Amino acid sequence: MPALHDTATVGDVVTAALRRFPDRVAFRQDGLDLTYRQTEDALSRWVAVLHERGLQRGEGVGLLSPNRPEAWLAPTAAALAGGRYTALHPLGSLDDHLHASTRPSCGLFSSTPPLPSARCS
Repeated sequence: MPALHDTATVGDVVTAALRRFPDRVAFRQDGLDLTYRQTEDALSRWVAVLHERGLQRGEGVGLLSPNRPEAWLAPTAAALAGGRYTALHPLGSLDDHLHASTRPSCGLFSSTPPLPSARCS
């Protein structure tokens, strides 16, 4: 029997899962459906953007997002691109977000609008 780490990567598992039922709905958000095929396409774009932005192996990626498809896409894309993921909670304090964003190991951050309860003061 082969060793666990010799058989499949996270990318292999995610890709196989997305391709298993390509026309089924993976996410529903604001009355719009995103199929598994569309999710795979979006994931590929996220990975490409992370590489274009210079993500290095082991570097952190942060995302400030409510419960949206991006909240799954960002950490999955970070893993597929060789990075790590740091979640920023929409209800987190500004100090928490600043602490996470100024850490040297987390270089790429994104926010998904709209965040209706977020206010800058």
